Amino acid sequence: MYDDDDPLNCLHPTVVWPSGWTAVCGQEILPLAPECYRVVHTTPWWSIVLDPDGEIVYRGFGPVEVIRSPAPF
Repeated sequence: MYDDDDPLNCLHPTVVWPSGWTAVCGQEILPLAPECYRVVHTTPWWSIVLDPDGEIVYRGFGPVEVIRSPAPF
């Protein structure tokens, strides 16, 4: 099993996880723990993800969520 509390867990990294048909766009790996990010759905099919400083780290098809990867990379 992996350590949920380790934000730098390299086997189960934090990812931007698209849902539904947007999953074909793939996932993006992020460096911090999932709870450090804020997801904003700007339209039904478009989302942005902001880091703790308010910088955009993802802009693209949505909806998306930021999660700990369920499977190791």
